[in-house]
Amino acid sequence: MAQYLNYSKGKAHKITSEERLLELESEAIQFIKDFIKTSPRNVIAFSGGKDSIVASYIAKNLGVVDAINDSSFMFTRCKKETAQIAELFGLRLKTKANLDFNWLKKNPQYCQPPMKLQPSLYGKRQQKTVKSYAKKNGFTGVLYGRRKQENNVRSGLYSLANGQWQCHPLINWTTNDIWSYIDSRKLPSPHLYTHEIGMKEGYTSYLLPPEHFGGNVWKAIYDYEPEVVYKFAEFFPPAKAYLDLIK
Repeated sequence: MAQYLNYSKGKAHKITSEERLLELESEAIQFIKDFIKTSPRNVIAFSGGKDSIVASYIAKNLGVVDAINDSSFMFTRCKKETAQIAELFGLRLKTKANLDFNWLKKNPQYCQPPMKLQPSLYGKRQQKTVKSYAKKNGFTGVLYGRRKQENNVRSGLYSLANGQWQCHPLINWTTNDIWSYIDSRKLPSPHLYTHEIGMKEGYTSYLLPPEHFGGNVWKAIYDYEPEVVYKFAEFFPPAKAYLDLIK
């Protein structure tokens, strides 16, 4: 049985004390201040998910307002909400789609990628787009919303071999901390987190691991955005089989 991962608040959500939130916020502010001192021109990796919302909210108050979003395989509603949140925060958001359905046709293993392929998929999507965009446009550093609870993050601030700085101001935050901060600061929460997809996978693309959906991701995708399944059905047999099943 697939387990909910507490990306949405869900039953497991516990309220973090305001004292702890202020401590975490202060730590994040210090990370970003040190980042700005070290790296003169910076961009936010803005996925539009809960972590990037918190990170960008804190960062924009310190003057970091340029942002890049990889929209490859994002749901239509997610794209719209991401743009709306960026506008609300006053971010200068650029959106890039590094991969498309033509790429999927040549790489069908990523149409419903198992968990073991998720890290490489993430690298091909967001990281490649973000890092290449930063380099191409003269940004010396990238600010992320990644946390060590859910990601492999080595420290809050460090430099890559190519000299590009990476800042992870939320490194020590937990999922409960994130949701408590969003609630207490009345920040926007994307609709996807209220759906099964958001609860199990977070603010994700529609390239979902079947392990978390009883082996069949197409029902979940169809429930959220049917048009996506129809696009897959043009070239991917499992998606077509699902549509045939529900006729």
